[in-house]
Amino acid sequence: MRSRQTDQWQALSTGAIPTLLLLATVPDATRQRNEEAAARFGKAVPHADIRLVEGATHSLITDLRDRFGETIRDWLASLD
Repeated sequence: MRSRQTDQWQALSTGAIPTLLLLATVPDATRQRNEEAAARFGKAVPHADIRLVEGATHSLITDLRDRFGETIRDWLASLD
């Protein structure tokens, strides 16, 4: 609970761990914060697939419903 997520970024990067990061875009302030965070994350984990999800809040599963599972399925299928 007290660890920072950023502490794990190096392990994701050096381990070349496949990483999909889905980010909310609603409300606008969230989009702005997530765009800034995505840039930092992308520099730290350059192989990550980072996607801003249009119309989604931080409740991605609820907001996307079937599309959430399909997004994950398609991403997994795209991995080598």
